[in-house]
Amino acid sequence: NVELIKAKGIVEAANMPVHYKAEKVLAQKGIKIIPDILANAGGVIASGEEYSKSLSAKYMKKEETYAMITQRILNNLNLAKNIAKEHDVSLNLACYILALRRICHAHSIRGWR
Repeated sequence: NVELIKAKGIVEAANMPVHYKAEKVLAQKGIKIIPDILANAGGVIASGEEYSKSLSAKYMKKEETYAMITQRILNNLNLAKNIAKEHDVSLNLACYILALRRICHAHSIRGWR
């Protein structure tokens, strides 16, 4: 199916909907892909925020929540774009590099190896 795609971009709205082989073909055609790990992050961010606020009894207005989610996704998108450019990899792979860096950092500050 990848040969038939004429879109300028794809937003992966499901988990891993674009096969890595198709991702390469799409990149050659100049079609940008927003990876699922970014596109689906809003719900996860909101759930985490809701949980942390329930522990602290703080309240966030809907508009503040949307702004916070938007800012976090845009920050992560920019970080991933920089990694993709620096290492000449897809945005998808860059997101995983970013995630692994964060996991390694979390382990190191806890003294884990």
